[in-house]
Amino acid sequence: MRNWRFGKPTGPGFGIASNYYLTVLSPEPFWPAAVSLANPEGAAGAVVGFAVPVKTVAATGETDRKVLGQPMQRGIYAVASKDRKTVLRMMLMSKEEAGFEPEVFVRNAEALNYPPDMVVSIRATWSIAQFTFESHDPDVYPSLDFSLAVCDRLASVVGGVVADPISRRYRRPGSLILSPRADDRVDAREHVAVHSAQDATGMTYFTLGLQKFGMPEFELRELGIEDSLRATTVLAAMAQTVLVAGPTREGQSFAGFTLQVGGFDRSRWEGIPVLEMRPPATKTTAEALSEWPL
Repeated sequence: MRNWRFGKPTGPGFGIASNYYLTVLSPEPFWPAAVSLANPEGAAGAVVGFAVPVKTVAATGETDRKVLGQPMQRGIYAVASKDRKTVLRMMLMSKEEAGFEPEVFVRNAEALNYPPDMVVSIRATWSIAQFTFESHDPDVYPSLDFSLAVCDRLASVVGGVVADPISRRYRRPGSLILSPRADDRVDAREHVAVHSAQDATGMTYFTLGLQKFGMPEFELRELGIEDSLRATTVLAAMAQTVLVAGPTREGQSFAGFTLQVGGFDRSRWEGIPVLEMRPPATKTTAEALSEWPL
């Protein structure tokens, strides 16, 4: 995947926003043992780290090893990397407590984008595990990898699906971490999705997921359905670039486009910052896009 250079980055240049969360949808009423999710040795396929009930630790200052070997119960757990730089808050609850209604998803047109067996899995959701960040590694990337590994492991054990509400997509365990990656440190496709919508002036293609890092989303407007592949490729490359080189700003120009404040469709973007990729005044968006090699 191509990415553009914005200048020499100093560190990642961004952090993980407080609204970043992932959810594991489980078809089971019971959860596995904490030690099977994470343990210091990574034994039996678990993630290398720690998973402990917050209530037990708060009350006693330590965790009874017997508790870690028992099925996890409704409540809050801390899941930490072995170096403790990353701490995830895992809340286990029923789908009713989470306010998740599988039938709403099934009736939505977006369900048509997923294979039937995956729709069946989502429809069978019984319990939910919601993950948010309590703290993260200053280098950011190790924390992102840890969160994906934890969600992937839990979804695999329970036979469930991982929901990424901010990026507005669902994924099967085994597909969260890509191989090969666009960059060894991070692959934007693991965190950011490209979507499309029909608007009054044509098709709009846009990213969802960069807001997890306190960065604006990108959009390309006034295009056609035939521009889907190029638009998706360019937006994915933009997402990859900012996750490697750091945030962009209004007025910067890249690959024949200039970044301008966008997001004027408030029904889609209310409260979310957006940068629109605008072509030169002498070209349409489609013409500028056609010059970008696939």
